[in-house]
Amino acid sequence: MPYILMHDGTVPTTPDIATRVLAELTVAIQRAVDLGCPRASIVVDPGVGFGKDAAGNLVLLRELARFRELGSPVLLGASRKSTIGRVLDLPPEERLEGTLATTVLGVAARVDIVRVHDVRANLRAIRMADAMLKKVGLAVNPAAKIKDLGVGKQQLIEIAKALSKNVKLLILDEPTAALNETDSDNLLALLRGLKQQGVTCIMISHK
Repeated sequence: MPYILMHDGTVPTTPDIATRVLAELTVAIQRAVDLGCPRASIVVDPGVGFGKDAAGNLVLLRELARFRELGSPVLLGASRKSTIGRVLDLPPEERLEGTLATTVLGVAARVDIVRVHDVRANLRAIRMADAMLKKVGLAVNPAAKIKDLGVGKQQLIEIAKALSKNVKLLILDEPTAALNETDSDNLLALLRGLKQQGVTCIMISHK
């Protein structure tokens, strides 16, 4: 039987709020183990919406991937939360789109469980986001800024964006010019795979 440890303490919004929540969850995990909970049965929840203001919750959502450092499955429960309402100025019954955005962030961060109200819509969003990431072989911390990523990953992100629109034609201008040998091989393998799936890929060379 799983034991879910959710952070529900009041935490001020500071740049290191995620670090503080991680530290407090680490203590909670050890306390649970000392009380007899099997370590392998513990699931952690950063506690979005509990003891944090909207700004703090947005930071936790941005840094979801860090909670995997705890070595336990991660649960995200952001469905219809007041943070979504504050950002979009919407009542709970109109927060589906905001919830779907948090769910997709969870997929990118590789959380293991999402607690939601609108199961069908969220399941569709999860399947789509997961398919996009798998299709391009992309694993990026959602907290990372695109400009800070290598050229290879930036290209994969752009390809993922295009594939999300179900395109059948990709035109790439000198796609391997700024890549190292490994990234070039990975990109070419991806393009070959897309071709087999019916996507036409045209690479332009200026040489």
